[in-house]
Amino acid sequence: MRKTLFQFSVITILLLVFCSCERSERRVTKTEPAVAIDTTASVETPEPTIIEQKALKVKLYIENSGSMFGYVNGRTQLKDMLQNLLVDLKYEYNEDNIEIYFVNTKIHNNPIKTGVINFADKLSPNSIKIGQTGSSDLNDIFRQVTSEIEENSVSILVSDFIYSIKKGNTVNLLGEQQALTRNVFLTADKEGQKLTTNVYQYTSDYDGKYYDFNDDGKSFNGLRPYYLAVIGEQSTIKQFTKQIGPKFPKYKGYSNEYLLTAEDFKVEDFTVLSSTYNVGRIKPVRGSEINGQVRKIEVEDSGRGDVTFQMAIAVDLSSLAVTNNYITNIENYELENDDYTLFEIGQIEDGNIIFSNGEKQPISKTDLNYMAFNATHAFIFQSTNPNSENLSFRLKNNIPQWVKESSLLDDTDLTINTNKQSKTFGLDYLINGISEAYLQATKKVSYFDIDITIEKPKSSSFLGTVFGILFVLLIIGLIVIIILKRKTRK
Repeated sequence: MRKTLFQFSVITILLLVFCSCERSERRVTKTEPAVAIDTTASVETPEPTIIEQKALKVKLYIENSGSMFGYVNGRTQLKDMLQNLLVDLKYEYNEDNIEIYFVNTKIHNNPIKTGVINFADKLSPNSIKIGQTGSSDLNDIFRQVTSEIEENSVSILVSDFIYSIKKGNTVNLLGEQQALTRNVFLTADKEGQKLTTNVYQYTSDYDGKYYDFNDDGKSFNGLRPYYLAVIGEQSTIKQFTKQIGPKFPKYKGYSNEYLLTAEDFKVEDFTVLSSTYNVGRIKPVRGSEINGQVRKIEVEDSGRGDVTFQMAIAVDLSSLAVTNNYITNIENYELENDDYTLFEIGQIEDGNIIFSNGEKQPISKTDLNYMAFNATHAFIFQSTNPNSENLSFRLKNNIPQWVKESSLLDDTDLTINTNKQSKTFGLDYLINGISEAYLQATKKVSYFDIDITIEKPKSSSFLGTVFGILFVLLIIGLIVIIILKRKTRK
């Protein structure tokens, strides 16, 4: 009996020690902090390379067909926008680097003798009657403007973006114009021009004759949309967008924008913020980091309530030649997994996430260890499914909804139909023509794609559970043996 009890005691102690060690090892693995990356010690800071950056030359083209006269009749929002734009251009690039032209069937030098600051005040239906203003071929205007783009220049076209077509089947004629627009930009690409085109929509007072697609001029006094097309080589547009781009949404009458580019954006730096602004408990998968950045996580515990999971992803989007207004518009993004929603997009400044309402969220020190790069934006994703799988999202270069909503096919009653006065005849055909050219040249449907791998918690206690069950069974077996031996002795 003593021998049996001794054997039982030894087995019990060994099992307790083994299970204790196994549980201890798991506790260490679970609570062990992420290894901090000492960027000052491990990464040598290279000597800064000084690159002489030439001042950009800005060429401003104003379409001056008769349909544009109404925008410069009196003190209009278009004039206000132009004056503020020229002030910003002069401040950034100096007046000597600003050229102003009028364009219709030809490009005409600016005959208005004044400095760029006062130029907008001098505009009137009489002062812009230069060249053949009776009609204009929008595709020919684009051809002229793109052919004048130089290595270090940016062209800005101010236009109502209205196709001039002959009488006939409107849809067929617009389709023909769309093909011609596509040809203009494909030709530029084939000739080696890797262009970026930023389209901005504005609204302005209009007092003049509106010419419908039948070329029937009718007096109109009210608000009308017009457009700016900012066109240039990728590198120059990137520089221009960084310096002047944030100003465009602040100009009077701003409504919308759309970026079209052949550039292959390289968004290489992004990391999951596993300890910042999260719901539920997540941790990086050890050994899976890429350039010290977290791309794979494990969800250890889901949150409670409506939102079971929330995480933030810090991304460096400084390479995108697009304004912050476009980047932070949630409607411009597409998610592959329906379990997730893009809840909010914030900007990152001085170690904080700053949201549109002014709220600041400090980034935890743990997460900063994985951010040895210049993160510009933070994306906050939510899910109501505790078993959500991998997350993939992209910034679309699809034509935005506002283009379709701003377009119409019949403008013959525009001057009396208030529902049509905020729309532009054939706009979606024009934008489609440009967009199709870029898509055909690049085969790209998004500006960037980001993928995050999400793993389910591994059952780290599996062995412990097995040994626990064996231990209980062993105890029960020993008790049964003892009872049976006692009964035998009796």
